[in-house]
Amino acid sequence: MAKQVDESCVRLFVSVDLVGSTAFKDKVESENRDSDTRRPPWADVFYTFYNGFPKVFDQEPGERGLRQEIRPKLVKTIGDEILLQTPIRSSTDAREVVRCLAKSLSRYKAKNLPDKPLLLKATSWIAGFPINNCRVRFEEEGGRFGGEDFIGPSIDTGFRLAKFANPIKLIVSVDLAVLLLSGDDALDLYFDGTETLKGVLAGRPYPIIWYEVPGEDAKLHKAERKLRTHESRKDELRAYCEEYIASCSICPGSWLIKPYLADDVDFASKPGWHDEMLKTWARLDERHDSGGGADDAGDTT
Repeated sequence: MAKQVDESCVRLFVSVDLVGSTAFKDKVESENRDSDTRRPPWADVFYTFYNGFPKVFDQEPGERGLRQEIRPKLVKTIGDEILLQTPIRSSTDAREVVRCLAKSLSRYKAKNLPDKPLLLKATSWIAGFPINNCRVRFEEEGGRFGGEDFIGPSIDTGFRLAKFANPIKLIVSVDLAVLLLSGDDALDLYFDGTETLKGVLAGRPYPIIWYEVPGEDAKLHKAERKLRTHESRKDELRAYCEEYIASCSICPGSWLIKPYLADDVDFASKPGWHDEMLKTWARLDERHDSGGGADDAGDTT
């Protein structure tokens, strides 16, 4: 039985994908077609990726690693992609995680894929729970915990945004961008216009915003940005992101809101409907636990 239970919180999600993996597997298979081993010759690369990449958040060479409570944990693997998440309590948490993520992408590539025709790309976003999005926990036979997953419009949007990521551009959602652009240590983010994301916000064009991943071609990328007059304009971009979110919040049924983080003075403004919605979800969970059916779940009065 699947059970939806979650405290009120904001989670930061990270999707990391191996670029060029299909061609790599095909090439390695062709080169080893006469091998008598039953284990695919490319399997070790993916095994290391699935198990090794989440550990890059534990410690940065010469630096203190991310605090334990905000180190992203593996949620699941999806083909050549891994999904991680961590609860955050402040915009500072968000900035620390995204900075570390960008460094980790370059570090992992240099250490584990130096001679492989593979690259990494990443996307990051936030999602509020249990309003708008749900954590689903799975029970095995005997009531033992059998894993969990996360569903909701924020999660769907994050996966839709992933197609705009590349090894240089770490794509971030518009509400996460507001957190990253706040504080004295605001990140340098860049704006690539808007794109329509299938099934997201009723087709309303969505901002494509990114953070630069450091790497061996950093100087070249900086020169290209200057050539295109593509510079970071933090104040203007944050104002745009906040205005975009505000314009969406007045649309019927919109789930996109300014981030609410109770422990962050800059984002502690609670939506007026927040507490009542939490009570509604608590009643639904109680009915679920007591064996209430679909008709009961549909009654939110």
